[in-house]
Amino acid sequence: MANAGIQLLGFSLAFLGFIGGIASTIMVEWKASSYAGDNIITAQALYEGLWKSCASQSTGQVQCKVYDSLLQLPGLLALVGTSWYAHRIAQDFYNPFTPTNSRYEFGSALFVGWGAAFLIIIGGGFLCCNCPKKGSGAPRYPQTNPASNSSKDYV
Repeated sequence: MANAGIQLLGFSLAFLGFIGGIASTIMVEWKASSYAGDNIITAQALYEGLWKSCASQSTGQVQCKVYDSLLQLPGLLALVGTSWYAHRIAQDFYNPFTPTNSRYEFGSALFVGWGAAFLIIIGGGFLCCNCPKKGSGAPRYPQTNPASNSSKDYV
């Protein structure tokens, strides 16, 4: 029964990772505006996601705009896309030619995406470790005896 427990754990972790991957893809906060520099007090925060960009006012009002073109959509797979997008954010943040007021930091969707990718990898690893080896165990289907079939003659 330990194998069934490992299978259930692997499936559960992979399923939670799948749900987290969907949540990460839907979230708007892939990039969050940075408060680096001289002007720390700001009245709004800017967020960018895979599907739209949003501005949150200090009054609590949030305004979002869906991207006009599909060519503006970055991001591709759970782990690769999340890490690639994080690399782009870090590269722009440390670029000396990027203005201070347009620098972004990691948003919460990146952390959800990394956690989801981790759960998918761990869950898949549990499922792969539980696979039977080739040539081990009983055959899947009962083998038929060819001699028993030839003993009956039908006319």
